[in-house]
Amino acid sequence: MELNWTIEVISNIGVLVLVLLLSIFLYKSPKIKSIKSIKYLKLSFFANSFFLLFESLSDLLLIKFLSILAGYFLLPGTLFLIISINYIMKDHFFSYGLLLSISLGPLYLYSGLLPNAISLIKSQDYWFYNTGGLFNVLSEFYLFLGGAYLFYWGYKSLRNAPFLIKKETFIFFLSISLNSIFAFLLYLLYYFNRVFLVIANFFVIIGFIITILIIRREPKILYILPFILHRVMVKNKNGYPLFDHDWAESNINETVFSGFINAVQKMSEDIIHMGGILDINLREGILILHELKYITVGLVSSKSSKLLRDCLINFSREFEEKFQRQLKQGIIDIDEYEGAYELLEKYFSNFPYKFITNKKQELLLTGKCAKISPQLDNKLREIFPNDKDYKKIKTEMQKTPIPIIKEFLDLHKTLKEEPDYLEEEDMEYLDLKPDESPES
Repeated sequence: MELNWTIEVISNIGVLVLVLLLSIFLYKSPKIKSIKSIKYLKLSFFANSFFLLFESLSDLLLIKFLSILAGYFLLPGTLFLIISINYIMKDHFFSYGLLLSISLGPLYLYSGLLPNAISLIKSQDYWFYNTGGLFNVLSEFYLFLGGAYLFYWGYKSLRNAPFLIKKETFIFFLSISLNSIFAFLLYLLYYFNRVFLVIANFFVIIGFIITILIIRREPKILYILPFILHRVMVKNKNGYPLFDHDWAESNINETVFSGFINAVQKMSEDIIHMGGILDINLREGILILHELKYITVGLVSSKSSKLLRDCLINFSREFEEKFQRQLKQGIIDIDEYEGAYELLEKYFSNFPYKFITNKKQELLLTGKCAKISPQLDNKLREIFPNDKDYKKIKTEMQKTPIPIIKEFLDLHKTLKEEPDYLEEEDMEYLDLKPDESPES
């Protein structure tokens, strides 16, 4: 049996191999493999892999049934893609585009059985199967809808991206444009010349490689749109703050924020059970409260979601486990709870900071910076009593990742205990005089 090798078959096989490799890559990537939207994206990749596989085999072996089967896999591939993007953009699966796609599904499956759905065509020196009639119209519709959703996701992400990840989001938008709208327009030109199908596949390959690599490098891109995290606060049963952290500016008044937590603590038996979650809708957002045996944790966000609630629950439980000794002893010194930044990095590292809004905002060692957590602010004031030095370091800390901040504080503590090898002009930052030692 002679195989019908064509340039289109080869290019489709190339895209197929890429999609399978990207699916494995997503599955193996520890930073993003557990994200719900990525799970549906992998399902979309697998469905499209079968589409490309049967499309290639139908032209290679000239079997009509395989061509129809290939078209059928286009439906779940598009549905899973839309669900994935819906979760990324809105943190739930439903959209009118998804409803329309599902509604047209039975008609699409029926159209594949019509006599004019698939026809064998000879072009130059080789044969290939081509879709026709209603089956072709609906196939193009699903291709366009998937590409439109991809492009809209990239555009909305670029418009709403925080300044700190604007560069990565711009690259992400360009890659999305390549494998969505631009590739679809080239694909339409294939009706005039089939070589455009090969060119479209090439741009799909380049676009998908860049897209997956940039998401793996910066998973925060997946959390630009659903909601904005503002603040998290941990208080003990007596209402003393133990930990406080900000992601973005919030219009919620400090008194209102603390007041709600204190009020819920006093009425916890009537309002919230131990280990339970309570959502309080505010005009500026929503306050999510989690009550445990020793602490109450409050999280301010633009809206609630199951993802946020799960992150808050896991953070709260591990916080109580990690600092169980301090909590039992009633220690209220916030320095004793500095290790909570590690938990913050563990459960909330994918959520972007939104303090810095433009490149004209002073970022380095000049001027005042945006608001940082009161806990870190107090610590910096202790370390840098000079107001000029304090402002410089505060601005630098604003754009510094949490683990590095913790390393800086740990280093300061270590140097304060062993200052012998420091220069005299540096001793002032340790609150020690040159002739003093920690023991004295």
